[in-house]
Amino acid sequence: MTLDEIFINGYKEICNDGIDNDCDGVIDCSDNDCKPKIINIEKINPSCPICNNGKICIQADNTHRISIDGGISWYIYQPGVIKCFEGLGVNNYNIVIEGFGTQPTCSQNASVILTAPTDGNEGPCANGGFEQGNFTNWTGMTGKRTVFPGNIIWNPSNGINSNSHEIINVSQNWQDPYVNFINSNGISLGNYIVKLGNTGIRRGAEKITYCFTVDESNKDFCFNYAIVLHNPNIGHPNNQLPYFDFKIYKKGNSNGPYIDQYNYVSNDPALQPGGVIDLPTDPDTCINVGNEVLMAKGWTCSCTDLTEFIGQEICIDFITADCAQGCHFAYAYIDGLCSPPNGTNPIGELTCIPNKLCNNQTISMEFKGTLFNKYQWTISKIDENNTEYGKLYSGIIDGYVPKIEDLKAYYQQLGGSPFTCPLKIKIEINLYGECAHKSYSCIIDYICEEYDINYCDLLVCSNPPTVQIQGVNNCTNCITSWTPSIYFDNSSEKFPFIEGYRKIDAYDKIYEVKVITPSGCEYKDEIKVVSKEATIDVHHNIFKDFTTIKVEVEITSNFSMPNDIATINVTNKSTGLSYNLVFDAYKSTEFKKFYSYTFRRDIRLNLEVMGKFHYDKLSGFDGFCVVGNCIGDGTIYKKYDEIYEDNFNFGWFFIHPSVFRPNGDGSNNEYFVKFYREKIKLNCSPTWDFLNSGVYSFRMSIYDRQGARVYDNKFSVDPCDLFGVGGNELKWDGTFNGQPVVVGVYTVIIETWTIFSINDCKKVCNNPCYWFDIPVCNPIFEQAIHCPSSDHDIFAFDIQLIQ
Repeated sequence: MTLDEIFINGYKEICNDGIDNDCDGVIDCSDNDCKPKIINIEKINPSCPICNNGKICIQADNTHRISIDGGISWYIYQPGVIKCFEGLGVNNYNIVIEGFGTQPTCSQNASVILTAPTDGNEGPCANGGFEQGNFTNWTGMTGKRTVFPGNIIWNPSNGINSNSHEIINVSQNWQDPYVNFINSNGISLGNYIVKLGNTGIRRGAEKITYCFTVDESNKDFCFNYAIVLHNPNIGHPNNQLPYFDFKIYKKGNSNGPYIDQYNYVSNDPALQPGGVIDLPTDPDTCINVGNEVLMAKGWTCSCTDLTEFIGQEICIDFITADCAQGCHFAYAYIDGLCSPPNGTNPIGELTCIPNKLCNNQTISMEFKGTLFNKYQWTISKIDENNTEYGKLYSGIIDGYVPKIEDLKAYYQQLGGSPFTCPLKIKIEINLYGECAHKSYSCIIDYICEEYDINYCDLLVCSNPPTVQIQGVNNCTNCITSWTPSIYFDNSSEKFPFIEGYRKIDAYDKIYEVKVITPSGCEYKDEIKVVSKEATIDVHHNIFKDFTTIKVEVEITSNFSMPNDIATINVTNKSTGLSYNLVFDAYKSTEFKKFYSYTFRRDIRLNLEVMGKFHYDKLSGFDGFCVVGNCIGDGTIYKKYDEIYEDNFNFGWFFIHPSVFRPNGDGSNNEYFVKFYREKIKLNCSPTWDFLNSGVYSFRMSIYDRQGARVYDNKFSVDPCDLFGVGGNELKWDGTFNGQPVVVGVYTVIIETWTIFSINDCKKVCNNPCYWFDIPVCNPIFEQAIHCPSSDHDIFAFDIQLIQ
């Protein structure tokens, strides 16, 4: 036996020490154990020939660095992470990966070509994708839907306008304002798309038309669209619902026959709920519109074979139409006319990051992309011989946001047995669009290691100079990193100190920690650090009805309060009497206390809040680790002067003419009384000046000499508005049942309801200045004055009707 034939089982090559550790004659990355390998490459093509929004993602093993330009520039590769290069244009990219160690020949190469669809600025579909940023080669118009049967009356004179036909410059993170799955994730939108329609609710309709000549390059005619339709809660016939429609026809046949056509109404089962919207109600046409579902279709392709029409001119109409009854809108997005068929494949990215999973970790999967509306997950196990087994499938699911919250739990929900380590797990997603389907997959290593890594959020009180991170981390050889690192004394420690004395916002941040185990598992966590002191707020509210006011005090804190935290005193400044507000156990909570007292409505008040408190628990921080002094005592004191003064406590009176003449001459043709408040100085202005009389309701009844009632009516206002009646709200024109009454003496009964201070009213009626300041506008009509005696009075007097 020679030395070359001796093999020490289990001894493994170390990839970067320059030594043949396993004695097989090769060292470092020249050894198969350390040779760099490209596991997977995913790409997203640029959306147009001049666009730089392409992407290449590379997953590798035993790799130290990566280049995409043949080795001119290099990027360090982090094990277990998929490296993505973004901002790429159309090109042939030479991928090179290099391994660890001293051998310069340890590398692997691959070629990736990024292409782009035509920009639509040339040829038979010029500007079909709106990449000129305008509507060149497009025509459009607007119209109005009829209620029955829901047809559209088009107005050709209303051409393209920005309110109904909008060019949108699509940024990388563009998203519809209402439907989050209509966005720019992965789709080749180029720089521009068009929005057809709007959120108007006046039965509007919009159309846009494109015509082109069919040739070999566009006979497989494809385009992309997305839809948002506001669906009514109440039932409408289908011919009145909001809809989106496209029609392809030979030029001149806009009314048919159609080469291809599709119509979506807002209750179409092909649409998905896109969220709930509550738009302002249109007072002219809408009643109780709101809190209704938007039905939507994410970016979707449509392809039509136009081979038999080569050499002929074809047109396509896109139409959006609001509800025929109004109140519900429709709009759609359109892009990429004459896109190549291979540009209609579902697009996106499925990444397994991290690509290693420890035994006690959970991992979620999410696919971000578009041009599909159904998907299916496939999960399988891979044994040590790279053989798949235990493959399970989800059903085909309608939707646009595929996501698995917990991969291990989901596999068992599908009927699979629990994962046992060591193991490799393959996750595949099949995406189904209107025109094509595509699959994406990735692989995760399931490792037997288990670690208890759990940090707690921190509540910091009293602003200490430093605070140490708290929690559990039992991994002795893990690599730990905290960010932002500038806030820590040592960001690579398990439990570093936050240096609050150096950064003013150090105790009001969210910190991220990443822990990588020796086998490559990655734990991530967010730690919330909050600086908080005890706070207490005191507010008062006034609640009024016809006869009373309720004073309520609300005390709110961020700590647990006893029910007797405060003594709250209210003083009636008119009488000097004081009252303690009563604790309201029904409304109060641990962190909010209510106290109240109800008074008669004719008082003037001040309010005093006094109390002491002790706190040892701040609200909203259950589960936080507490640092610093978060226990203490305090006092409450607040005073409000004249918090309430009711205008209805002023004295009042009313006057009336003793004689009136309804002869149609424009003077004294109607009989009514006039209410006044104490502070009003009367005058003979032709416009009545009635302000805050103190009367909130009155009734006027008029009887003839035989006791027959010829007039009766009542008028009231809400005392909470603090504006009393004026009197001229009730007027008698000297008729009964539409016919003039005879001249003579009539008895008037005025019944009043009021809130007032009796003493103030007596002061008014006993003060001669108020009597003698009343001018006599016409000596024929003597005016009389009446004052109240209680909150419900009845006054009776005679008047004379003359001709």
